[in-house]
Amino acid sequence: FGLLTDLTTTGPIPCFYTLAFFVVAVGTMLIVKHLIVPGFFCAIITSILSIILCDLLQIVFLSYTAGISLLSGLLLMAKELISVVCMPLIYFPFRWLHSRVQTD
Repeated sequence: FGLLTDLTTTGPIPCFYTLAFFVVAVGTMLIVKHLIVPGFFCAIITSILSIILCDLLQIVFLSYTAGISLLSGLLLMAKELISVVCMPLIYFPFRWLHSRVQTD
C-alpha cells in the first residue's frame, strides 16, 4: 500500500510512504503480538498509533525539508485522530464479513 501511495502522491522524500507504512506495520505488529489482545480496542489503539507514528515521521521530514512549523503538523495530526471515531463503522462490518468467509 505504501508503494501505491508513493506512486500516486508526493511525500517529503522519495519512498516516504513505503518506509513509513513499513515502520508503522512492524511497530503495531509487535504491540499487538505482545501487549494487546486482538479485538475492537486493539483496532482502535493500533489505528491511533499508526496515525501518530506516520504523522510524526511526516512532521520530522517536512520540518527539515519544507520548514513547516511543529504546531501546524500537530494540528493536522489532531484532525486526523478525530477520524478514529468512525472506527466502529469500519470494524464491525469487516468483522462480520470475516466471520462469514473464514474457513477453519
